Amino acid sequence: ALQSQINPHFLFNTLEAINWKAVELTRGPNQINDMIRGLSSILTYVLQPPSGRETLANEIRHARDYLRIQRIRFKGRFSVRWDIQPGLEHRKVIRFLLQPLLENAIYHGLREKEGHGLITIRVREARGRLRIVVADDGLGITQRRLAEVRSRLEDEGTDAETGAMSIGLPNTNRRIRLTFGDGYGLGLASEPGQGTTVTVEL
Repeated sequence: ALQSQINPHFLFNTLEAINWKAVELTRGPNQINDMIRGLSSILTYVLQPPSGRETLANEIRHARDYLRIQRIRFKGRFSVRWDIQPGLEHRKVIRFLLQPLLENAIYHGLREKEGHGLITIRVREARGRLRIVVADDGLGITQRRLAEVRSRLEDEGTDAETGAMSIGLPNTNRRIRLTFGDGYGLGLASEPGQGTTVTVEL
């Protein structure tokens, strides 16, 4: 209800005005335009009526817009590698599946990493299951911490210590199970200093 009170036309018209003002001031396209276009696309995706499923192609498009903004914000400190099996574009996934996983990779894995980071997104289909892997080469987490996060995936709980990770991952895991069944969800693996891998099965 709160969301519906915001007039999307006002938001998009304002962003478009800012976009052209940025072009005018810098006398050409620039990173501000890239961020505005990405944000406009994300808002379009967010403001659609809620639904259980979305095509993989649309979910990836949303994720690319999100990553484009984050790479500008983090001054290109990380790269992204996409490895997608052809022919899966029309497979159905839950909406906002990738963004929480990418956000965790950036903020918990790469933000404090020294040097350049890499996020890899792999999508494969095997035996009727869609498998999506989001891996980073960031800081990684200890085995004790890994056990805590895995436990919260099952408990769907949050606490002050774990912060966003304990909200985004359990929320995503629960939505997957509500949509596809209890035999599906998230898997998590990590090694300190090596990075973290989240595997999604649908």
